[in-house]
Amino acid sequence: MTVTEIFESYMEQIHYVDEPKKTYQTSMSYLAKHYDHFLFDGFGTLYFEDEVFEDSVSCIQQLKKSGKQVRLVTNAASKTRLDLSESLLGKGLGFHPNEIISSGSLLTTLNQKLGLSKAYHLGRDTALPLLAQSKISHSEMTRVVIMSGVPQEGFKEEHLNTAQRILQLPNATLILMNPDVIAPISSERYIEVAGFYANMLEEKTHCHVIRLGKPFPLIFEKTTYSFFPQGGSTVFIGD
Repeated sequence: MTVTEIFESYMEQIHYVDEPKKTYQTSMSYLAKHYDHFLFDGFGTLYFEDEVFEDSVSCIQQLKKSGKQVRLVTNAASKTRLDLSESLLGKGLGFHPNEIISSGSLLTTLNQKLGLSKAYHLGRDTALPLLAQSKISHSEMTRVVIMSGVPQEGFKEEHLNTAQRILQLPNATLILMNPDVIAPISSERYIEVAGFYANMLEEKTHCHVIRLGKPFPLIFEKTTYSFFPQGGSTVFIGD
């Protein structure tokens, strides 16, 4: 599949119906009058690499000061929420770990249903603490592959081949923690990331795939449950 076709398949999986809509400009002051909960994407919305976009910090601070519940909803799958919180604090963005809903944090929720004890991890070693939090150990003796990201260069081909071998077994499952298909490396260039390679593995092995993170429902369900009190109107702001 092409990148566009993968995105289209995501829309089909979440039963999204695309209807023509009028677009218009708005302001944060207008949104603050009409919404109780604010969900922000991080990369590309509040910051890019180490650059925090103008007014991002003051915007978050003003919303919290006015009593709004603010959450960072991100497809980051290689860091714990504590690590993400500390990294964002270094950028000047104050998000408590409980205010961060990451696709990586969904693994614990998912494994409460699946009861996995071991899986083959495909991605960077920084994601291994997320497996540990979910009580999953890294092993090749399994029928489950957990993909948090693209393996590091130099090891990518070897790890992808191992994952493919596992996923060719009967009743094998691929758990995709970050479904992003492409990611920007500059204002004009993109690279294929985890969602692209997961789709490639699915096409080659016909394995069962569980996708976490945006745009799939679980991350928004967990975000909704994090509000106290629950209820009220919510707006999502992303790139």
